[in-house]
Amino acid sequence: MNDDDPIHIFRKGESVITFIKSFGAGIGLSLAASYAAEIDAKHLFYGVHKDDKVFNENNREFFTLMSKAISIEIGTEFNVHTPFLEKSKAEVLKLGYDLGMPAEETWSCASNSSIHCGWCDPCQDRINAFRKTNLNDTTLYENSLVKSSSNA
Repeated sequence: MNDDDPIHIFRKGESVITFIKSFGAGIGLSLAASYAAEIDAKHLFYGVHKDDKVFNENNREFFTLMSKAISIEIGTEFNVHTPFLEKSKAEVLKLGYDLGMPAEETWSCASNSSIHCGWCDPCQDRINAFRKTNLNDTTLYENSLVKSSSNA
């Protein structure tokens, strides 16, 4: 992947954030929507899933209102899509596997690193999703003990 790949827009920060702040989805979607508007895209797909509902903004109403706010700002209809909002991380992983998605090319980690840390909540969710689906986790984790135990 090159540095301009919009899929990795949230991984470009210089500092490490130890936890997601309130309105984290709103901030991230605002940045992504700004980029989308720049390239004249009208749709943004956000991979939030049911297990992310621990954050208050991860609900259908929030994403509908974000779509409306972004549409007002850019002057044309814009839609934030959340196709996995009602699916667990394990269900999303299994669906991707069934569709031939190369899991090793996906990213879950909240750290600012070139490999998954293995400690943060998103990494733990990833490890647990692989366990629940009995799929082989080939993810390279900074914490190799986590990697070893995820395949046990």
